[in-house]
Amino acid sequence: MHIHNNRGITLLPLILMVVVFGALIGVGTGVIKQRVQKNQILKADEAMTSAIQSIFSWSIENSALPIWGDNTPDANIDEFCEIVKETHDPWHQGFVYIYAGGLTSGAGGGICGKTSTGISAAGTGNIAFAIVSPGQDRAITSTPGASGAYAGAVTLSPADIASVVTLEQLRNAMGCFSSTRGRLTLLNTDLPDACVGQAYEATLFAEGGVPAGTSPFYTWTHTISASWITAITPSDTHLTLQGTPPSIGTDTFDVTVTDMDGNTFVRRFALAVVSCGLGPDPVSEWDFNEGSGPVVRDAAGSNDGTLNGDVAWTSDTPDGTGTALSFDGNGDWVSVPDHDSIRLTDELTLSAWVKESVSHTYAKIISRRLGSYFYFLGVDNGRPYGGIGDGTVYEVTGKSLLMSPFGIRLQRRPGYDVHAFCRHRASHDGSPKPAAQPRY
Repeated sequence: MHIHNNRGITLLPLILMVVVFGALIGVGTGVIKQRVQKNQILKADEAMTSAIQSIFSWSIENSALPIWGDNTPDANIDEFCEIVKETHDPWHQGFVYIYAGGLTSGAGGGICGKTSTGISAAGTGNIAFAIVSPGQDRAITSTPGASGAYAGAVTLSPADIASVVTLEQLRNAMGCFSSTRGRLTLLNTDLPDACVGQAYEATLFAEGGVPAGTSPFYTWTHTISASWITAITPSDTHLTLQGTPPSIGTDTFDVTVTDMDGNTFVRRFALAVVSCGLGPDPVSEWDFNEGSGPVVRDAAGSNDGTLNGDVAWTSDTPDGTGTALSFDGNGDWVSVPDHDSIRLTDELTLSAWVKESVSHTYAKIISRRLGSYFYFLGVDNGRPYGGIGDGTVYEVTGKSLLMSPFGIRLQRRPGYDVHAFCRHRASHDGSPKPAAQPRY
């Protein structure tokens, strides 16, 4: 006789199923946990990448890195918490922002003018800044473990999540290696001609690099073949040459400018001495030294001008004295009524001190047209250009000349020979019309 226990027969599969499902649930929980951790790490990386891009954008505008400050937003937008959208990681811990204090000032060419930072990490020197997340253990084990300016070696812990940006990467992101942005350079590309028997003065302007804290901000060395140059004087950011040439000829002037970090810039200039004569007096000259009001006076004639739009007065002038006019490029200009004296049909010279805050295409500085006859002087993407036309012959010229803080001059001679070059005196022959953000 056999006794069958049906309950015992079904119990074993049930136990096996419970064990199997329990194991599967345990494995599934582990997989989900790993995926959550991986997603959180990816989110931390994305947040740090976004923070780096925000810092890049702010640095491009300000030529400096943002500071850590008191980590409390205020009206002065210069702190990490004011610039970066997400300041915490996915574990709700604040990012640690470590940066080179020397990169927080826009002076001396700003970031583009710097060559070292004083910070290293993982054997790499010249670190500009680093952003560190504590990671899933919610505890910073890297050194330093707090946000702020730092100098020395940064120790990055494998338990933390970190993004590091070198000075070279930052400068590349800012476009420091395009054109001459922030790098030590001489703004002059040539020297004005000297006139036989007349007192001569020309000034070379340096910009960028790492200037000294006191004047002169750069070190100048030079070699000149012109014995008639009797004074070469450095001051602030410029070097001035003076003398009186006795005869016609061409000399060379080799100059080297050096900044505090030892960066150098070398250029050779040709200095021509020509027979000039005294030349005519200006037809009209506006120095914009009124400082206020709607009228600018003609210091040489009777062609006073009237301000139109929201032209603003400013004290930002080439030599720091007097006043100038600032135009925002939106419906601002100075108008001068038509007059016989400015209906120039023979030789003419147009010159102006101009400082652009933003480069524009074909921005007119001085312009006059009467029927088919016209003359104008302007700036095209940071370069001077001008034109003269009489309905039959039309000449436009441009020259490779950086515009800060130089004047430009357009000169017409018989045969419509047109030249644009440096000028050290603010005289304007003609009628000013709208210009895209020029000053002086």
